[in-house]
Amino acid sequence: ELQKAMRLADELQARKLDCDEIMFNSLLEGCVKAGDMQLGLKLFNDMKDRGVRPSGVTFSILVKLLSRACRLDLACQLVAHDMRRIHNVQPTRMVWSCLVMCAVKARDLTRAAWILELLDGDGGVAGAARASMYAAVIEACLAHGELPLGLQLCEKAYTREPQGDHSAAAGADGASGAGHLSTELLR
Repeated sequence: ELQKAMRLADELQARKLDCDEIMFNSLLEGCVKAGDMQLGLKLFNDMKDRGVRPSGVTFSILVKLLSRACRLDLACQLVAHDMRRIHNVQPTRMVWSCLVMCAVKARDLTRAAWILELLDGDGGVAGAARASMYAAVIEACLAHGELPLGLQLCEKAYTREPQGDHSAAAGADGASGAGHLSTELLR
């Protein structure tokens, strides 16, 4: 299926019809599903060469592609450096969330905590979205016996929230955020 889609993109170009960001993002998603990092990176370069500007959606797909190829280091480089400096795109909440979740799935909790540090320094994500990212990493710390790191993240989740408002740290549903987890960690 992916090869058919690639032939279609080539045919569009041969007919001087432009492939837009949606087309490239769909092809990149196909590369994620097929586990084909090399083809995905080639597509991304083709996208840029054809003058199609990547968006936050594009970068969240690239994060998934790289992390599934066990290249979480490159995914972090992409978000922490390349998005802004090379592509002039600010990481969105979706990109940060995808990167955090990829680190959690890879059980790389130290890197996940580092990503949260970058997220807080970026300042683009706050409230329930930020709290849910912290909660995901803290829950993974609990599940994998990384209690000191989990406690450290609980403290950061609370100290960086506005004074007196710990409701955001409880997550969107109020049940599984950092507040609930800090209680579990202290037991």
